[in-house]
Formats: sequence, structure tokens, C-alpha cells
Amino acid sequence: MTGTDLETMERVAPAVHLAAEAKAAREHVMTESPSKPVAKSADKAAADKSNVKLATGIAMGIGSAALVAALLYVNRDKKDGPKKG
Repeated sequence: MTGTDLETMERVAPAVHLAAEAKAAREHVMTESPSKPVAKSADKAAADKSNVKLATGIAMGIGSAALVAALLYVNRDKKDGPKKG
């Protein structure tokens, strides 16, 4: 084998490996019973709903903190009274 043949094999080998994995995954899905995907999709839906609630909670917390910080920034001079020029 020449150097270019080895280079070509090195470039093609990962693609061939990925294609074989994809084929194996398709065959595995095709051999599963119909009840398993339904159960998996229900579990996935519950996990997605949980993730949405978590993300919403985090967003509300960050938004609340940003609002408090903005109000503190705007009102920072009012504590000391009016400035005398």
C-alpha cells in the first residue's frame, strides 16, 4: 500500500464505522417490541417537562436578581439625600 492509500483509508474509516453504528442502531430499533418505544417516549416526555420547569425556575431567578440589581443601581443616590453643588 502506498502512503496515499493509507491516508484515504484513515479518512474513510471513521465514516464507515459511523455507518455501521447507524445500521446497528436501526436494526436494534426495528427489533424492539412496540410497547417499549411508547414507554420510552412517556419517560422522555416526563424528563422534558421536568427540564422545562427547571429552566423556567432558573430564568425567573436570574430575572428577579437582575431586576433587584437594576433597582438598587437606579436608587443608589437617593439614600444619601440630594447632592449640594
